[in-house]
Amino acid sequence: GGEGRGNAGPASKVAITIHCGSLLKLKPHSDADPQAILQVKENGEYVTIGETEEIKENFHPKFSTPIVMHYFFEQEQVIKISVLDIDPNNPSSAIEDNRLLGYVELTLGKLAGAPGQRLSLPLLDSDGSKIQFKRSTITLYMEELKGTGTVKEALHLAISCKGLAKKDWFGKSDPLLTVFKSMPGGEWLQIYKSEVHHSTLSCEFTPFDISLQTLCGGDLDRNIRFNVSDWEMASLPEPIGHYEVSVRKLVDDFNSGSTTIALQHPKGKSKSVGDMTFAKAQIEVVPTFLEYLNGGWRLQMPIAIDFTSSNANQRLPSEGMSLGAPCESLHHINPDPWAFNEYQQAIASVGQILANYSADGWYPCFGFGAKLQDN
Repeated sequence: GGEGRGNAGPASKVAITIHCGSLLKLKPHSDADPQAILQVKENGEYVTIGETEEIKENFHPKFSTPIVMHYFFEQEQVIKISVLDIDPNNPSSAIEDNRLLGYVELTLGKLAGAPGQRLSLPLLDSDGSKIQFKRSTITLYMEELKGTGTVKEALHLAISCKGLAKKDWFGKSDPLLTVFKSMPGGEWLQIYKSEVHHSTLSCEFTPFDISLQTLCGGDLDRNIRFNVSDWEMASLPEPIGHYEVSVRKLVDDFNSGSTTIALQHPKGKSKSVGDMTFAKAQIEVVPTFLEYLNGGWRLQMPIAIDFTSSNANQRLPSEGMSLGAPCESLHHINPDPWAFNEYQQAIASVGQILANYSADGWYPCFGFGAKLQDN
């Protein structure tokens, strides 16, 4: 099968497998020779992403060739799957060159949100109606291709320090932890900064995790650096000490029980500046959005609307002045049902995505600040 075109935003690569049942008999002297074509709507037009193999003379085909594409949670991806009866005299998979056995249109989100990511639908005739005299069906299966999601692995860290060097004249230190990754040019790029612990020489930083893609580009032998500094309100933090190590060695040392290291002096001196202890340094797989859905996680879309008077009179398109400019009510309902106000636009934009994942099709809606009519 083909692979979906690239797109902005986080994506998972998925494989869609197609089974059909009770297909139409269009040829008088032989059974159907079905093949399925998957298209994605882009800029109002359908673009072919991939196709299955052709199966000879079968009304109930179970195609073994999956079609691979990218799944974007935040986008409404409309797909169309056409099942064709391939003409043996013209073995082309082009839709226009073959007889249509049926098709379905749906969003990829609808398939992703289906239980087990499995969805059965009736095939439609060329005019968009259900095939009347035969219950032709299509069943779609979605499977995420492992290792192709946006963030699959992360390094989980829990770090504490003790015996840190005193940096403040009239106090102790205000420890701050930063994490850097090494760049090809030899520079260090900061990728994490912790909270500040005030007036102490020992502290436990809040546990955190960083994706391996962000931390080291997935290269476990690439060095990272942990810097401990004394936070200053009016200037740059003053270095206390640091620890430089590869991700692989850090995890291996933790697993072998070597969890405490002596921080290196910022100027390379042998003077002790404190110890750093790793209560956790483990690589864990981060579940993808599809794995959450497949595990039974469901989304709901409650809506809250502000009806307070600051939004002006919703009966009128505009009323009065606000800060010297015309004030238009965001709640105004236009007589044209397709001319949405900004609230309606927001609800429709978000709703058309989340509606695919609603288990019951109900959307709780709340309003506040309204004056209710007596009737």
